[in-house]
Amino acid sequence: MAEERSYKTIIKDELTSNLPVTITTVLLGVGVLFTFSELLGEFEATYLLVGVTALFIPQIYDRIWPESYSTIAAIVWTICAVLISTGVFIGILQIMRSNVSTDLAAPVAFGVTTIIQYGSAGLFARAR
Repeated sequence: MAEERSYKTIIKDELTSNLPVTITTVLLGVGVLFTFSELLGEFEATYLLVGVTALFIPQIYDRIWPESYSTIAAIVWTICAVLISTGVFIGILQIMRSNVSTDLAAPVAFGVTTIIQYGSAGLFARAR
């Protein structure tokens, strides 16, 4: 029979496994929230952008990315991932706003950015 772990141990392990990545994404997510809330002009777009940057990047690093880095390298990796994801999201958002529909722009940008994030991490992991 497998050894059972307490919920406290599971939560502690999850929260501290990649602490530099988690702290960096949370701090950058707050920065993105304050920076882009006025620029994007939409409540929905701003919070979906924060979701793309602050929620999915630590998950990708933990579950898909093929290697773990030292603390400084993990922080640099996280900053790069946030910058790239933010650029992709805003680019798709602007394309959607100008060409298709403003109502669907934020959800489509969220979905496409998430697919690109997971897809590129998966391709990189497979290539390595």
